[in-house]
Amino acid sequence: MPKPQQLGGGRTACGDQRAQEEAGLHTWLIQAAGTVPIQRRKDNADGTADNTVVLQNLMEALEAGDAVCLFPEGISRFHPEVAPLKTGVARMVSDVLGRNRDDPDFEVSLLPCSVTYMHRQHFRSDVLVSFDEPMVFSVKNNPELIPPVDFTHIRQVTDGLQERIRSGVLEAPTWEIIRGAKLAAKMYAPLGTLMPLGEYVRLSRRFSDAFTGSMKAAPSNADQEPVLKLCKDLNVGFYSLALHMVPGD
Repeated sequence: MPKPQQLGGGRTACGDQRAQEEAGLHTWLIQAAGTVPIQRRKDNADGTADNTVVLQNLMEALEAGDAVCLFPEGISRFHPEVAPLKTGVARMVSDVLGRNRDDPDFEVSLLPCSVTYMHRQHFRSDVLVSFDEPMVFSVKNNPELIPPVDFTHIRQVTDGLQERIRSGVLEAPTWEIIRGAKLAAKMYAPLGTLMPLGEYVRLSRRFSDAFTGSMKAAPSNADQEPVLKLCKDLNVGFYSLALHMVPGD
């Protein structure tokens, strides 16, 4: 039985090839780290991008038992919630299963990874990296993913991956809700409480989900205002209290 292959939730296929070469970053160090530059349509005047060789190398790495790290959002951005995932990870799973369709025992494992920066705008912010249970796909158990494949199945794999990644991060529709959730967690577990970062993030996430659920359940924007106002008041009240506690005030 072949060794299960792992496909992580990050990206070895990385960045903008032209920009890397122009900036002198496409060096021995990057290559030695196993980074594979990809082409983007918007970087070429004719709007084309050929990543055939790159994808071939990635699939060969999976078949050899290596781990491939992919960033399924496909972009870096400063938003309060996870962006809709691209379907590239699911399509790669489909392609590698198709290449090994004659081996019913061949399987590939998709390991969701969630990264939460507590203050990502600050240098050396605390960060939580958590892993969910692997999503295992095999030739025998997932014939629906062997090409030619209905895109609905690709979308289902992508949606499942997104749900698992989201479960490990602190997110909300607005920054106000996230700040309110963090403050609520601090009030629930006040100063001096010993709590690992993972527990703090999960506790904050529960408050965030509660605030978000209340807001989404509101039938109109006017009905959402109390939730947003609560989050805002929590933060304003906290900072006001902090100011009054400044020595000498």
